[in-house]
Amino acid sequence: MAAENDNGTLPALQGEDGKYTMEELEANKVIMQIEQMATEIVRDRVLTQKLAAEARAAKMQADHLAREEENELASFDRHHVYTFVGEVNAKSADLAMMVLEKWHNRDPECDITFIITSPGGDVIAGFALYDYMMWLRRHGHKLITVARGVAASMAGILLQAGEERLTDPNAQFLIHEISGELGGRLSDIGDTKTFFDRLDARGMAILAERSTLTQRQIKGKMSRKDWWLDAEEAVKYGFVDRID
Repeated sequence: MAAENDNGTLPALQGEDGKYTMEELEANKVIMQIEQMATEIVRDRVLTQKLAAEARAAKMQADHLAREEENELASFDRHHVYTFVGEVNAKSADLAMMVLEKWHNRDPECDITFIITSPGGDVIAGFALYDYMMWLRRHGHKLITVARGVAASMAGILLQAGEERLTDPNAQFLIHEISGELGGRLSDIGDTKTFFDRLDARGMAILAERSTLTQRQIKGKMSRKDWWLDAEEAVKYGFVDRID
């Protein structure tokens, strides 16, 4: 049996005169190709095993995060904590009312915490949600509202639905006039303006009801401008009860 080279491979056979024949050269070429293929197969197998291990680790991490999220959502559901994040619109208001309705039916008169992080949005959808939150209070639920991050425009009105109104230390508040587009015939414009004025007055009445300011004072501060307040100012003017 021929001895192996230092690298573990078999040497190509040589003729009696020490020179390679064509057949021997071809055989040597085939041997080298086989060795290269074997090396690539081993390398690919190692790479495949590495990728498989990384995929298993990624799946375990994803499963862990999914379980944490499920546990967090289950905890929010169990303790009746609703987080309203994003724009106030028909979809977000309907979703909030659907969840709150489920809690009302499942746990009558349970305490509910409603956390708000919102730039405001649709006034009609917002008033619908506000009215439903007030309805829950009339039916025995203690409703706590919390401003987190920002409670602007309609979100600030939703905050007023809480029997107890809290704010994070760095939350920001925006109070301004209701905005909308006016267009069409003069009579239509007049009707639309009357409608907006009525909504604006309703919003100011809600804000003034528990604040230290009158409707006239609120209107003066927000007329033709955006009135921003920090958490301490919101407490000072009575738009929230305390910084939590």
